[in-house]
Amino acid sequence: METNPERGFDHGAWAVLKHLYPEADIPVVQLSLNLMQPAQWHFDLAKKLAPLREQGVLVVGSGNIVHNLRAMRRDPAAGYEWAIDFRNAVNRALAAQDNDTLVHYERLGEAAALSVPSPEHYLPLLYVLAQRDSGEPVRLFNDEIIGGSLSMTAVQVGV
Repeated sequence: METNPERGFDHGAWAVLKHLYPEADIPVVQLSLNLMQPAQWHFDLAKKLAPLREQGVLVVGSGNIVHNLRAMRRDPAAGYEWAIDFRNAVNRALAAQDNDTLVHYERLGEAAALSVPSPEHYLPLLYVLAQRDSGEPVRLFNDEIIGGSLSMTAVQVGV
């Protein structure tokens, strides 16, 4: 495979990094997601990246825990019940380090199906969580649902 320096980064990378590193003074490697593979495959692949973290490499996964643009509404009302239920189930699994629930999120039923209509926004979470050591704390911030159907909850591993 050849690199293409003209292609640039996907918005999932540059939209986050421009705020973290506005001078663009760090090397960045962006991974692609193979949407033909199940979530377990992504989590297992991400585990193989753990040595990078040990070397001081920052692993960032950008997406949304709840991402259903078709259901989004403009009014500032609270999230849909299914969005709240799914976000809360994910937050509980994060706190308990329940990777099985996080990897097999579709087992959470209709709330999962509505919250994750396609996996490309959820899977980056698994890449970050696969770096987590047993018992290592996580911190949640920006843990709100906007537009009824978007949760841009941020998860920091190793607070």
